[in-house]
Amino acid sequence: MFLVLVIVPIYEIAELIDALFGNAIEFWGGANPIDANAGATRTVVGSNGETMTVTLRVDGSIDVSVFHPDGRLQNLVMTRSDDTIEARDAQGNLIARVGTRDGEPALLAGTAAY
Repeated sequence: MFLVLVIVPIYEIAELIDALFGNAIEFWGGANPIDANAGATRTVVGSNGETMTVTLRVDGSIDVSVFHPDGRLQNLVMTRSDDTIEARDAQGNLIARVGTRDGEPALLAGTAAY
């Protein structure tokens, strides 16, 4: 796959599009077109029927609401520090902290079952 992407100039085309369009929009418009604005909400439907709504907060953390097909609702707050991501429940209790250990993604604290 790597060789195909090198032979067919995919990398060069992507770089050209970014240089001409992405950077021009950011320069002339004053905002990064890829950045989300605070209050921006996305909804995703999972393969098992669950619906997840994600909302970006002003402070950069993310509110996550997961609606399960059986009617359960889970609310989480995701925050990012320099080298970890934390998930906390609505009461602020730590559910999981994810980071790297020996260069590999790892669950540093909490449990995977929530």
